Amino acid sequence: WLATQPPPPPTPAARPVGANIRSIDVSAANEDVISDVLGASSPHQAAEFLRSMVRDVDDQIAMRLWTQGSDVKASFAGRGWLAQRIFSRNRQGELIVEHELFTVDDARQGQGLATTVLANSIETYQGLDVSRVVVHANIDVGGYTWAKFGFVPNEDSWDDLCSDLREDARYIRDEVARSYLLKLLRDPTPQAIWELSDTAEGKQLLLGTDWYGELDLHHPLAMARFNRYVRRSRRKM
Repeated sequence: WLATQPPPPPTPAARPVGANIRSIDVSAANEDVISDVLGASSPHQAAEFLRSMVRDVDDQIAMRLWTQGSDVKASFAGRGWLAQRIFSRNRQGELIVEHELFTVDDARQGQGLATTVLANSIETYQGLDVSRVVVHANIDVGGYTWAKFGFVPNEDSWDDLCSDLREDARYIRDEVARSYLLKLLRDPTPQAIWELSDTAEGKQLLLGTDWYGELDLHHPLAMARFNRYVRRSRRKM
């Protein structure tokens, strides 16, 4: 009887974590918080979904997913770069993502890492029905670049930004350009930053600025601008 029985099935090997993911650490993730914020049945399921944020980016990425209070945090560390996100629910139950950190070593600059990770992230967020992505534009070109991607300052930041930039704009020699920019900087609508960033003089004003803002993933014009600038950036890569 023993000789005629098929051999027992082999013990399944550990499931690979992905072609470009070296490790996933969920040891500090609370399952209840993961469920409340991301709707996932387990930290591992959440990590499996979020890893799409870094597809086609790099090899040997270390991913970490953990919880802090009622927030879920995720970090991705590659060769010479690091990204960190915070996922939370507001009082209305909307899912909000804060882009807390993204750094790239000088040796990896100009390789399209930031654009690829950002585009992948937004696609992943749309699958999660994220409402808004929150940023702090304060690093070198951030004040200009986030506007090009369709982000807008919050009302307080826009008021402060306009106050500062109106003073700077008075030194622009071209009278037509100066008049146009001052008109935009008197606009109470934060979306005016899009037109501002689309001009050469506006770009110079926005470089190095510091503001808090967001991308509304349910705003058709914001998302059209985001997709257009992603395509344009990728053509330059």
